[in-house]
Amino acid sequence: SHDDVEKIVRICVKYGAACIPIGGGTSVSRATACPTHEKRTIVSLDTTQMNRILWIDRDNLVACCESGIIGQDLERELRLKGFTTGHEPDSYEFS
Repeated sequence: SHDDVEKIVRICVKYGAACIPIGGGTSVSRATACPTHEKRTIVSLDTTQMNRILWIDRDNLVACCESGIIGQDLERELRLKGFTTGHEPDSYEFS
């Protein structure tokens, strides 16, 4: 949950740990790779269960989603409401 993420981040800050959030885990951008130069403890924060669309602003065509939503689920939910992301990367089913 959002509250859980806040608690984990606060603990990381308190103890000087690095925090790497993980959503789909495709690592196309190598975002989940631990930096080789990092000396701090590293906490991997799994956000895959945070996968909801929180709101859609129909006037400005903006949606706010939780960080764990994957492309296919997002697209399916948007299409039910008459919208689309218009973006299908190679990692679409995971990202």
